[in-house]
Amino acid sequence: MRLGGQLINDETLGSLAPPYSSLTVEKGLHLLLDPAHPVRYGNHSCEPNLWHRDATTVIARRDINPGDELTIDYATHTGVEAWSMTCHCGKSLCRRTVTGNDWRLPRLQAAYGNHWTPPLLDRIETAAGHRHADRWNT
Repeated sequence: MRLGGQLINDETLGSLAPPYSSLTVEKGLHLLLDPAHPVRYGNHSCEPNLWHRDATTVIARRDINPGDELTIDYATHTGVEAWSMTCHCGKSLCRRTVTGNDWRLPRLQAAYGNHWTPPLLDRIETAAGHRHADRWNT
């Protein structure tokens, strides 16, 4: 699924009143999702069946059966460190709170590999002291 909407900066994002849906696509730049796009009604899960192929493309993480709810881990695209939400996904690995700092969690880094939005993957690679030359081939 290709995501679309309006590109906004940190200041504009900070001035928005919930509810809204956004994802960080570059340092200081966010995609405010179009409220008419069906992805806006997707849900978070700490064990999602979708993940990022790149900043604005979401793909299946595993086989999805007809009628299954489509979910993604919001931490894989939320680059606002002050952001958090309570999670009620009910999965065995539920973190109970999802934050803009969850990219730092080694368990999530291992589970999602290169399937983060580019600015979060950059943060992970910088913290680890290396860069993946071909990050989107997995």
